[in-house]
Amino acid sequence: MSLIDLENKLKNILRLRTGSNNILQNRESAQLEFKKTFNLGSASKYTKTMAAFANNKGGYIVFGVHPSPHKLIGINKDNFLDTDSAKISTLLNAYLSPEIDWEMGTVHFHNYDLGFLYTYPARDKPVVSIKSDSADLKDGDIYYRYSGQSRTIRYSELRGILEERVTRERNAWMQQLKRISNAGATNVAIIDTLQGKVFGAGAPFLIDEKLLRELKFVKEGSFSETDGLPTLKLVGEMRSISGVSVEKTIPQSIHFEDIVTAFLGQRDLDLDEAKIYLKEASYQPTHYVPLFYFKSSTQQRRSYYTYTINSIWFQRNK
Repeated sequence: MSLIDLENKLKNILRLRTGSNNILQNRESAQLEFKKTFNLGSASKYTKTMAAFANNKGGYIVFGVHPSPHKLIGINKDNFLDTDSAKISTLLNAYLSPEIDWEMGTVHFHNYDLGFLYTYPARDKPVVSIKSDSADLKDGDIYYRYSGQSRTIRYSELRGILEERVTRERNAWMQQLKRISNAGATNVAIIDTLQGKVFGAGAPFLIDEKLLRELKFVKEGSFSETDGLPTLKLVGEMRSISGVSVEKTIPQSIHFEDIVTAFLGQRDLDLDEAKIYLKEASYQPTHYVPLFYFKSSTQQRRSYYTYTINSIWFQRNK
């Protein structure tokens, strides 16, 4: 969801009390919490609420609303937007795991500027507090957003989250197996994000370690403009890699036919392959082997292989 979509959604949620031009009809709910001002010194309170939103269906912390009654007072829009979002992310990551997704923005509502922090529903629930901070956050606690309050999750909601997670993983496996079945096992490749390799029908190739850390699967859109399946996009700059050991197959048990085929096909051999072909060619009982072709592929050690070839020729023709 874009920032503009979040702003429009909040405007549609907020309602003024009948006959008033500055008092909201809205109460705090499972997706709304109101704050008078924004202050990074209260970050632990915001963190607890955002964790609770993430473990439920997401929600807004709205700044510029006086409590009881919920009277619009507004905020300084410029000061709010000047807040370094990286500092907020650092605080959230220090207290919560896994990382949560959030947005920061403002709306102009009935002549008042309101700020908001929106928290998306977490993809990998539950989000857990990993650090204590006074009475607001406790290490190991899981917070959940109930109607108008953020507090430690109850058993029934936690069980629902865990069952949903198991179901989602089971469905994901079934979808993957179905795709593999439809495409055929030999036509499917697997990305191992730990080793940085892509395994498929051919030999695996490597992904640069720097790029590997940047790779993310993101929901980019859908195949149709209405309700379609989400598409995936790889985010990251493709770069060449160097200084790594690449797995490769070195031919063994080479016969005369293999030597002739490699020569006639003018195969582009690397140094190690050329060494193997050159070595095997020297043991063939016939003079009709293209020794000098394989020798030309070993330019890095020209003098040694020139000596070897000349010695073989001399032994055969003396």
